[in-house]
Amino acid sequence: RLVALSRKTFFWWILPVISIVVVVTSALSGNFWTHLDVMVGYFIRFPAGIMAGLGIIWYYNSEKERLEPLGVRKFFMSAGVAFLLWAFFCGIIREKADFFPASMFSIESFVKTAYIPVYVFRAACAVVVTVSIIKILSIFEWESLRQLQEEMEKEYRAREKYKTVIETAMDSFFIAGPDGGFLDVNDAYCGMVGYTREELLRMRIQDVEALESPEDTARHMQRLVKTGSDRFESKHRTKSGGIIDVEVSV
Repeated sequence: RLVALSRKTFFWWILPVISIVVVVTSALSGNFWTHLDVMVGYFIRFPAGIMAGLGIIWYYNSEKERLEPLGVRKFFMSAGVAFLLWAFFCGIIREKADFFPASMFSIESFVKTAYIPVYVFRAACAVVVTVSIIKILSIFEWESLRQLQEEMEKEYRAREKYKTVIETAMDSFFIAGPDGGFLDVNDAYCGMVGYTREELLRMRIQDVEALESPEDTARHMQRLVKTGSDRFESKHRTKSGGIIDVEVSV
């Protein structure tokens, strides 16, 4: 979502242009590597950290209704704040240079003021971001598995309900595939034709059809696929060889 938002908000050529400007200005300065380090921090690391931090916080607020029940707010907020702090520590606090603000805010001046190297704060921000994102992803994975399990349970209950209704129905019922093979039958149909369910599931409609030829049955099924429904009379052959009249509703 953040990548999609950035593509809508910024043109693709902005980063290449900034990179070219940074390299060219650094080449024209008296100290290429120091100038490059500072400019990369100001124009790439700092805005990247700000956009990432604000983007994560904005994303949570925009999806609050869906995310709040998952209890991930503290992880989104901690990751967003850590990115914002990282933008300052890694984007603004750079090597000392002869232009503002690098002449005032530098790695050297920071350690003199805070008595702690800025690298410690950068590492702490990275750890917070990493732990927060791992927590978010683990919760999302757990939630996805839970939803999948619920859907599977719903489908299983629906299948069991359907199976109970079909098996206890007084009317004969069967499901056949495009080739005429039986996919499912209920007890009423088994009792009518004299075959067991296991036997019928290894057979096709053509094996019990007594009125139509196998070719006629195949053409009939093709018409059913096109029309979607039909009602007709036919004759089925039982296991004992008897012929029974059937009225078929498809």
